[in-house]
Amino acid sequence: LSIFDEIKHYAVSEIEPRTQRQLSADDFDYLFLIYLTADNSFLTDYWTADHREQLFNVIAEDSDYRLLASRLQALVGDHYDITQHMSSLLPFFRRTLYNLQTLITFDGYYSDQYQGNTLLLEKIKTIIKDWLADTGRQGNLSMGHLHLMCLLFEQILENSVNPIAITIVESQETIGDVITLFISSTVPAYKIDLSRLNILSENIYHYDKPVDLVVTSQNLMPFLKELKVFPKETCLIGLS
Repeated sequence: LSIFDEIKHYAVSEIEPRTQRQLSADDFDYLFLIYLTADNSFLTDYWTADHREQLFNVIAEDSDYRLLASRLQALVGDHYDITQHMSSLLPFFRRTLYNLQTLITFDGYYSDQYQGNTLLLEKIKTIIKDWLADTGRQGNLSMGHLHLMCLLFEQILENSVNPIAITIVESQETIGDVITLFISSTVPAYKIDLSRLNILSENIYHYDKPVDLVVTSQNLMPFLKELKVFPKETCLIGLS
């Protein structure tokens, strides 16, 4: 990576005069390793789109990280293309350079108790642990890094799921307003596709919108079940 030459330039121009010693090739390599694995803001303006693409290609072409990417891809399925979003995973991948994951921790930022999906956390933990063993690395990522990675994948999976199509069926506009307000205030807007149907003013028999969930008042439930106008797989919920 060409960033190495930039680090070497600043080391020669800044560090050598201040320390009164000449740095060796090993010193430059060590400084480069520190830059790659430590959180820092050094040379942030250096990273153009081309430089980032070059870095992503280096990671994508490495057999070890390609193996990890394929296992993570199997976890998320078709919902997310790992190779197209390598930048999101670089903070985790770089911790494992030269088996440094046991030294570079992130635990001070997170509680030992994960607040998200623990099943997903266990799956990711197993994938990372098996990958480290299969590639000759030891230990595991710190729990802080695992928690952060799990949060990333939770967001990936959540954003990749199509919104749930919900239809509110009512015979009184006021009741429909109450149900709509209840759903809108409890479920994020990006997770649902909300529509309404008044059975007194609209033709329910020709309702052709795709619907996953029908929400209605409890007293209309028997009527809707008897009509059978919605697909068999559609879930009906009656609120009292």
